[in-house]
Amino acid sequence: MKLLVNFLSKSSILHQGASSGGKGQQENLDLEDTLRLLHAKDDDGKLHIGIDAFILIWRQLKRWRILAILVSLPVIKQLTNICYKIFANWRFKRISYCNIDYKNKENK
Repeated sequence: MKLLVNFLSKSSILHQGASSGGKGQQENLDLEDTLRLLHAKDDDGKLHIGIDAFILIWRQLKRWRILAILVSLPVIKQLTNICYKIFANWRFKRISYCNIDYKNKENK
C-alpha cells in the first residue's frame, strides 16, 4: 500500500481537485467527466481516461503489470471498458459529492 501511496502522490492523476480549481479544471476538463471516470496523464502529457488510465497506472506498479497486460488485450479491453463505464455511471449516480459538485456547477 505504501508503494501505491508514493506512486499516487507523484503521478498525474487528474481526478483530484477537479471540482475545486485543481488539476482537472486546469486541463479544461468537464467536471462531470472527471467525477465519473478516472483521468491520468502519462510522462509525455497524453491524457488517458477510464480503463486506459487504469492501464497506465497498473503498468507502473510492479505487481499490477500483468493485469495491465491482460486488460490491454483487444477483446478484454473492450469488455472491461464497457463494464467500467456501466460501473462508473452507477457509482456517479449514488455518491452524494458527485451530485453536489455537479449541481453547484449548473448553478454558477
